[in-house]
Amino acid sequence: MVEAFLQTSHCTISTLTPIHMGCGEDYYPTNYVIKNQRLYHFNENGLIKGLSSIDIKELVRISEQRGSDSLTVLQAFIFDKADKLIPYATHSVVVTAEIESFYLSRIKRSTDKENIKDKKTNLQIDLS
Repeated sequence: MVEAFLQTSHCTISTLTPIHMGCGEDYYPTNYVIKNQRLYHFNENGLIKGLSSIDIKELVRISEQRGSDSLTVLQAFIFDKADKLIPYATHSVVVTAEIESFYLSRIKRSTDKENIKDKKTNLQIDLS
């Protein structure tokens, strides 16, 4: 007999202390892109493998910039290279249209000086 991979059980849990549920991982703005309602996560190795030598030089140049807008310029650069990076994703997760829209609005605004000053472009996703 073949057993199901996952089984559903209904139970009641009584806790003695507060419970924290999370995986302890964060998706940093430089390690993911969202496209077609999917978040594609890649590590630093995937980032390097997915970029050409010219792209890597540009990445280094952008990374060495100083100023309040340096991270947002880097985020926009990575988003522009999404098609090259997606094949190197370690995993992908379905996201809602609203999340994708929010992400795209932040990327689009990444060069808007007012939003950079107000830090409205922080795209770190805290999963813990």
